[in-house]
Amino acid sequence: YLGSARMAYFYPDGSIGNGKKIFTLPQNISSDSFTFGGEWTTEDEYSTSGKNAVLEINFSANKVFLVMRPKENLPDQKVKVLLDGKLVDESSGGIDVKNGIVTLDSDRLYELIDLHENAGEHLLRLEFDPEISIFAFTFG
Repeated sequence: YLGSARMAYFYPDGSIGNGKKIFTLPQNISSDSFTFGGEWTTEDEYSTSGKNAVLEINFSANKVFLVMRPKENLPDQKVKVLLDGKLVDESSGGIDVKNGIVTLDSDRLYELIDLHENAGEHLLRLEFDPEISIFAFTFG
């Protein structure tokens, strides 16, 4: 979960409180953990991207999904998706990723990664336009 009320896997402290903060990405985050870079505002149920907002998550799964909500009246907000330092392509991107970019169209679950049964430990990096709210990851 990416809101403070149920956040448990934030690296390095487990969770963070509510409010606007600027984060510096740490190196070598632990397995099954995530971290923020840039400006984020955290609320009980979600976090919202600000300037230079980045999220990195170290995961082991075939598929990665993220519930995201674009800001009303801000069409075509985008999230850049990188896997192990490379922009995702058709071989690793989920159905909502085109040329390494997710364009938000509504408040919903987005499929970011599909490794087609090639699970292993990977580092997912997401680079956000400002004012995108993120709620929870799910994995398949």
